Amino acid sequence: FLLETTRGAALAVRRLHFTQDNVAVETAAGLQTKILLSDLRAADYSQGKLVYLSDLQPIAVKWTPYIGLPAAAGFVHAFGLPREDLAYHGSALTLLTKGENGRQSIQSFRKGLAIRSRTDLVYRIPRQMTKFVAVAGIDPESADQGRVSLEVYADRKLLWQGEIDGRKEPQTIEVDIRGARRLRILVDYGENLDYGDRLHLAEARVLK
Repeated sequence: FLLETTRGAALAVRRLHFTQDNVAVETAAGLQTKILLSDLRAADYSQGKLVYLSDLQPIAVKWTPYIGLPAAAGFVHAFGLPREDLAYHGSALTLLTKGENGRQSIQSFRKGLAIRSRTDLVYRIPRQMTKFVAVAGIDPESADQGRVSLEVYADRKLLWQGEIDGRKEPQTIEVDIRGARRLRILVDYGENLDYGDRLHLAEARVLK
Protein backbone atom coordinates (compact mmCIF):
# COMPACT_ATOMS: atom_id res chain seq x y z
CA PHE A 1 0.00 0.00 0.00
CA LEU A 2 0.98 3.67 -0.24
CA LEU A 3 1.87 5.70 2.87
CA GLU A 4 1.69 9.51 2.57
CA THR A 5 3.39 11.95 4.93
CA THR A 6 2.66 15.56 5.80
CA ARG A 7 5.95 16.50 4.12
CA GLY A 8 4.65 15.31 0.75
CA ALA A 9 6.51 11.98 0.59
CA ALA A 10 4.74 8.87 -0.71
CA LEU A 11 6.21 5.47 0.21
CA ALA A 12 5.25 2.11 -1.29
CA VAL A 13 5.16 -0.01 1.89
CA ARG A 14 5.64 -3.76 2.26
CA ARG A 15 5.15 -3.90 6.04
CA LEU A 16 5.09 -1.63 9.08
CA HIS A 17 5.08 -1.73 12.86
CA PHE A 18 3.59 0.91 15.16
CA THR A 19 5.25 2.03 18.40
CA GLN A 20 4.17 4.74 20.83
CA ASP A 21 5.56 7.69 18.87
CA ASN A 22 6.47 6.41 15.43
CA VAL A 23 6.02 3.72 12.83
CA ALA A 24 8.79 1.46 11.57
CA VAL A 25 8.43 1.02 7.82
CA GLU A 26 9.89 -1.42 5.31
CA THR A 27 9.37 -0.20 1.77
CA ALA A 28 8.70 -2.34 -1.28
CA ALA A 29 12.35 -1.78 -2.24
CA GLY A 30 13.58 -3.15 1.12
CA LEU A 31 14.50 0.21 2.70
CA GLN A 32 13.84 0.42 6.46
CA THR A 33 13.02 3.72 8.11
CA LYS A 34 11.02 5.28 10.95
CA ILE A 35 8.37 8.00 10.63
CA LEU A 36 6.85 10.03 13.45
CA LEU A 37 3.13 9.36 13.87
CA SER A 38 2.54 13.11 13.74
CA ASP A 39 4.08 13.15 10.24
CA LEU A 40 1.64 10.58 8.81
CA ARG A 41 -1.11 11.99 6.58
CA ALA A 42 -2.84 8.99 4.94
CA ALA A 43 -2.57 5.34 3.99
CA ASP A 44 -3.92 4.29 0.60
CA TYR A 45 -4.71 0.57 0.33
CA SER A 46 -6.26 0.91 -3.13
CA GLN A 47 -3.06 0.71 -5.16
CA GLY A 48 -3.79 -1.04 -8.43
CA LYS A 49 -7.54 -1.11 -7.74
CA LEU A 50 -8.39 2.45 -8.79
CA VAL A 51 -6.86 5.27 -10.80
CA TYR A 52 -7.98 8.90 -10.63
CA LEU A 53 -8.31 10.69 -13.96
CA SER A 54 -6.46 13.67 -12.49
CA ASP A 55 -3.41 11.39 -12.12
CA LEU A 56 -3.52 10.39 -15.79
CA GLN A 57 -2.24 12.37 -18.75
CA PRO A 58 -5.04 12.71 -21.34
CA ILE A 59 -4.11 11.44 -24.79
CA ALA A 60 -6.26 14.18 -26.33
CA VAL A 61 -7.71 17.43 -24.97
CA LYS A 62 -9.47 20.19 -26.88
CA TRP A 63 -11.12 23.29 -25.47
CA THR A 64 -13.34 25.29 -27.84
CA PRO A 65 -14.42 28.68 -26.40
CA TYR A 66 -17.86 29.95 -27.31
CA ILE A 67 -16.29 33.03 -28.88
CA GLY A 68 -13.38 32.07 -31.11
CA LEU A 69 -9.88 33.18 -30.15
CA PRO A 70 -7.12 34.35 -32.50
CA ALA A 71 -4.30 31.89 -33.08
CA ALA A 72 -1.89 34.08 -31.08
CA ALA A 73 -4.03 33.97 -27.91
CA GLY A 74 -2.08 31.07 -26.42
CA PHE A 75 -2.28 32.27 -22.81
CA VAL A 76 -6.05 32.66 -22.93
CA HIS A 77 -6.41 29.25 -24.54
CA ALA A 78 -4.31 27.63 -21.81
CA PHE A 79 -6.52 29.31 -19.19
CA GLY A 80 -9.51 27.38 -20.52
CA LEU A 81 -7.91 23.94 -20.32
CA PRO A 82 -8.99 21.50 -17.56
CA ARG A 83 -7.53 21.69 -14.06
CA GLU A 84 -6.46 18.65 -12.03
CA ASP A 85 -7.48 18.53 -8.33
CA LEU A 86 -8.16 22.29 -8.23
CA ALA A 87 -10.95 24.68 -9.21
CA TYR A 88 -10.27 27.38 -11.80
CA HIS A 89 -9.80 29.97 -9.06
CA GLY A 90 -7.05 27.84 -7.50
CA SER A 91 -8.81 26.49 -4.42
CA ALA A 92 -10.10 23.00 -3.69
CA LEU A 93 -12.77 21.38 -5.85
CA THR A 94 -16.17 21.87 -4.22
CA LEU A 95 -19.83 21.05 -4.85
CA LEU A 96 -23.10 22.24 -3.34
CA THR A 97 -24.87 19.36 -1.57
CA LYS A 98 -27.88 19.01 0.70
CA GLY A 99 -27.57 17.60 4.18
CA GLU A 100 -30.12 15.52 6.08
CA ASN A 101 -31.76 18.74 7.27
CA GLY A 102 -32.29 19.84 3.67
CA ARG A 103 -29.88 22.74 3.95
CA GLN A 104 -27.24 23.30 1.31
CA SER A 105 -23.59 23.04 2.26
CA ILE A 106 -20.32 23.10 0.36
CA GLN A 107 -18.40 19.82 0.19
CA SER A 108 -14.71 19.75 -0.72
CA PHE A 109 -13.01 16.98 -2.68
CA ARG A 110 -9.33 16.07 -2.76
CA LYS A 111 -9.36 14.62 -6.30
CA GLY A 112 -11.14 15.47 -9.52
CA LEU A 113 -11.24 17.70 -12.59
CA ALA A 114 -12.48 21.23 -13.27
CA ILE A 115 -13.66 21.50 -16.90
CA ARG A 116 -15.06 24.37 -18.96
CA SER A 117 -17.43 24.04 -21.88
CA ARG A 118 -16.76 23.07 -24.63
CA THR A 119 -14.05 20.54 -23.74
CA ASP A 120 -13.36 17.15 -25.29
CA LEU A 121 -11.11 14.88 -23.18
CA VAL A 122 -9.82 11.40 -24.01
CA TYR A 123 -7.95 9.08 -21.62
CA ARG A 124 -6.38 5.69 -22.17
CA ILE A 125 -8.00 3.27 -19.71
CA PRO A 126 -5.55 1.17 -17.66
CA ARG A 127 -6.00 -2.57 -18.17
CA GLN A 128 -8.55 -4.55 -16.15
CA MET A 129 -10.56 -1.50 -15.11
CA THR A 130 -14.30 -2.16 -15.13
CA LYS A 131 -16.07 1.03 -13.94
CA PHE A 132 -15.92 4.78 -14.26
CA VAL A 133 -17.29 6.68 -11.25
CA ALA A 134 -17.60 10.41 -10.55
CA VAL A 135 -19.80 13.08 -8.99
CA ALA A 136 -20.70 15.84 -11.47
CA GLY A 137 -21.81 19.33 -10.51
CA ILE A 138 -21.19 23.01 -11.20
CA ASP A 139 -18.60 25.09 -9.33
CA PRO A 140 -20.57 26.66 -6.43
CA GLU A 141 -19.20 30.10 -7.36
CA SER A 142 -21.07 29.95 -10.70
CA ALA A 143 -23.94 27.63 -9.74
CA ASP A 144 -26.65 30.23 -10.48
CA GLN A 145 -25.61 30.42 -14.13
CA GLY A 146 -23.76 27.20 -14.92
CA ARG A 147 -25.45 24.61 -17.14
CA VAL A 148 -23.55 22.05 -19.18
CA SER A 149 -24.28 19.01 -21.29
CA LEU A 150 -22.13 16.04 -20.24
CA GLU A 151 -21.45 12.87 -22.23
CA VAL A 152 -19.30 9.90 -21.24
CA TYR A 153 -18.07 7.38 -23.82
CA ALA A 154 -16.15 4.11 -23.57
CA ASP A 155 -14.36 3.80 -26.89
CA ARG A 156 -17.12 5.02 -29.27
CA LYS A 157 -20.08 3.86 -27.16
CA LEU A 158 -22.12 6.52 -25.35
CA LEU A 159 -22.60 5.30 -21.76
CA TRP A 160 -23.99 8.36 -19.97
CA GLN A 161 -25.59 11.60 -21.08
CA GLY A 162 -27.21 14.33 -19.04
CA GLU A 163 -27.57 17.99 -18.20
CA ILE A 164 -25.62 19.27 -15.19
CA ASP A 165 -27.46 22.25 -13.71
CA GLY A 166 -25.89 24.37 -10.97
CA ARG A 167 -29.34 24.94 -9.44
CA LYS A 168 -29.79 21.20 -8.85
CA GLU A 169 -28.06 18.49 -6.85
CA PRO A 170 -24.81 17.04 -8.25
CA GLN A 171 -25.26 13.79 -10.14
CA THR A 172 -23.44 10.54 -9.43
CA ILE A 173 -22.14 8.78 -12.51
CA GLU A 174 -21.28 5.08 -12.47
CA VAL A 175 -20.86 3.25 -15.78
CA ASP A 176 -19.41 -0.06 -16.95
CA ILE A 177 -16.24 0.35 -19.01
CA ARG A 178 -15.30 -3.33 -19.08
CA GLY A 179 -13.13 -4.15 -22.10
CA ALA A 180 -12.86 -0.52 -23.28
CA ARG A 181 -9.50 1.03 -24.10
CA ARG A 182 -10.44 4.71 -24.14
CA LEU A 183 -12.62 6.94 -21.99
CA ARG A 184 -13.98 10.10 -23.58
CA ILE A 185 -15.58 12.97 -21.65
CA LEU A 186 -17.39 15.71 -23.57
CA VAL A 187 -18.52 18.84 -21.73
CA ASP A 188 -20.67 20.92 -24.08
CA TYR A 189 -22.56 24.21 -23.83
CA GLY A 190 -25.83 24.13 -21.94
CA GLU A 191 -28.95 26.28 -22.16
CA ASN A 192 -27.09 29.30 -20.78
CA LEU A 193 -24.38 29.23 -23.49
CA ASP A 194 -20.99 29.30 -21.72
CA TYR A 195 -21.95 31.51 -18.75
CA GLY A 196 -20.72 29.93 -15.53
CA ASP A 197 -19.92 26.66 -17.28
CA ARG A 198 -17.32 25.32 -14.86
CA LEU A 199 -18.01 21.64 -14.30
CA HIS A 200 -16.49 19.93 -11.28
CA LEU A 201 -16.05 16.21 -11.90
CA ALA A 202 -15.27 15.20 -8.32
CA GLU A 203 -13.54 11.94 -7.43
CA ALA A 204 -13.46 10.98 -11.14
CA ARG A 205 -11.83 7.54 -11.24
CA VAL A 206 -11.72 4.16 -12.93
CA LEU A 207 -11.98 1.00 -10.82
CA LYS A 208 -11.27 -2.70 -11.07
